[in-house]
Amino acid sequence: MGQIVGGYALFGGLDDAGPLVEALAASPLVEGLEVPFRGGIIEVPEGAPAGWRYVITMIPETMRRVGEDPRFGLASPDADGRAAALDLLREVHAAVSASELEVVAVEVHSAPTRTADAEAFAASLADIVSWGWGSTEIVVEHCDAFSDEHPVEKGFLTLTEELDAAEDAGVGVSINWARSVIETRDAATGLAHVSEAAARRLLRGVIFSSVSPEDNEVGGAWIDSHLAPAGLGISPRGTLLTAETMGQCLSVAGEAWRGFKIVLPADFDAEARAAGALEMASLVESASR
Repeated sequence: MGQIVGGYALFGGLDDAGPLVEALAASPLVEGLEVPFRGGIIEVPEGAPAGWRYVITMIPETMRRVGEDPRFGLASPDADGRAAALDLLREVHAAVSASELEVVAVEVHSAPTRTADAEAFAASLADIVSWGWGSTEIVVEHCDAFSDEHPVEKGFLTLTEELDAAEDAGVGVSINWARSVIETRDAATGLAHVSEAAARRLLRGVIFSSVSPEDNEVGGAWIDSHLAPAGLGISPRGTLLTAETMGQCLSVAGEAWRGFKIVLPADFDAEARAAGALEMASLVESASR
């Protein structure tokens, strides 16, 4: 099974991502990208091969909108905030319907921060599903739930609340290892969340990125900086995700798509990022055996 690579994290800041796209396209381990929907378009890099599959993530645009209006979100208890989020998804629906890309899934999120409401989110999912998406699946990507115990990165609904809403709407859930660990600041939470979603037969995807309890060369402590895991030449200081943990997650993931999202140091050029990405893809592949 080929991997889905978090493109926007890997390509960020590059003037020319061409050599990186070319290297990924040449690898039998990579079958597609996770890409954002921003500015009314699906951000597919130039030179991407025709056969790639895509997962569209709404998290960059969702967080931008939440930053402008804290009421914004599919789980908003505010009618205007929820309506604005649904309008954004209508734009995505139109773009996917008009595209010739193979869009496997659109990842949606239970924003806004702190005030997210499970009933509002369930209602939004029911609306979105009713539009008809063909072969594209709506998938809820879990991010850290709100906590009074420490600062949050996203602060959305709990995984159990999202699973309940997803089950009611007939959609699935994806897990990003780091985002689950950020929620509790406990490395065991990533596997626990993968297992919980899989046990309810709602797991559709697993994305591996790591996090660190200490500041490092890529990001701050407990920040969603998309760190590479341990055991690589590109591993940042304190990174918590290991190959053993990836293997444990994949052992319960079944047929869910899998992949990774990592940010590399800003001074890495396209060739250096390609080498790091392929090293990461090899680690995920070996962990799945």
